[in-house]
Amino acid sequence: MNKRNKVYVYNAQSNLGCLGLIIGLVLIFFLFSFFTRLFVQIFPTLLLLVSLFVLVRSTYYIWLWHKQADASEAGKFIQDENGVLIPIDEPNDEHLDILKRRILLASLGLILSLFLI
Repeated sequence: MNKRNKVYVYNAQSNLGCLGLIIGLVLIFFLFSFFTRLFVQIFPTLLLLVSLFVLVRSTYYIWLWHKQADASEAGKFIQDENGVLIPIDEPNDEHLDILKRRILLASLGLILSLFLI
């Protein structure tokens, strides 16, 4: 038995093609303008909140970095769950540089968001 693939060809034309295209473009334009206005209103607020979050978080991590640096200079130890004393290592200076860069960028984000509001 021979299996043949059936091919269906639809040769239909839309009479409203051009009108539908124009209506679609106008609808996209109105949606874009609405969401652009909404984005312009929401963007400074989101930038302000994210900048505050990054600023507080980076400041906390810098405080932890200095706390670890002070503990390593004093020769303190950490006791793990088995009772073994582990000396505290010196923190990485590259991590401190990254945190300072984050604080700078968060401060610039705060200034920009307050300027936009």
